[in-house]
Amino acid sequence: MLRGAPIAVLCLGAILLSACGSTQEGKQASDGGEQKSPLLGGLASFESPAEVREKLEPTLLPWKVVEESAPTTSAKRPPFRQFVVTVSGYSDLGQGGELKLRFFNDRLMEARFFPKDPERYLLAFRESQGIDLASTTEASVPPHTRVWASSEHDGQRYIGWADTRLEKEFDDWIRRYS
Repeated sequence: MLRGAPIAVLCLGAILLSACGSTQEGKQASDGGEQKSPLLGGLASFESPAEVREKLEPTLLPWKVVEESAPTTSAKRPPFRQFVVTVSGYSDLGQGGELKLRFFNDRLMEARFFPKDPERYLLAFRESQGIDLASTTEASVPPHTRVWASSEHDGQRYIGWADTRLEKEFDDWIRRYS
């Protein structure tokens, strides 16, 4: 009976190692790791609110919290916390306006810039980035950024940047748990 015990322990160990390895690989395949992707003005996805605060000019703070959902705590659901802030007096590419930042589970997922003069900003953006958002609905910026130009329901125009991995994680959570 003792002779079979080491073999059983080895088999059990191999099964556990295999299961741990596949879980880790699945996690990396589904979310692409936490490689940051550029948004605007030196900001990048996956940055925490504290990291973003450090990057913003002190004159732009404090930012205004416009939406905050309480973190969910449940054994049946993964965490969900949405935190949206606005920053007045923000400037990008020499154009002033308002910046809206959306965090999902304390990771910067999306930035929307509402320039005071959208046409001038789109021209400066095209010259700087080589992307003409006046003639296309959206573009991709490596490694995982989607950029687009649109309008809010009130007609206010903006340019948006989002990490496609975090958007997918956010949408999947909503579909599955809400």
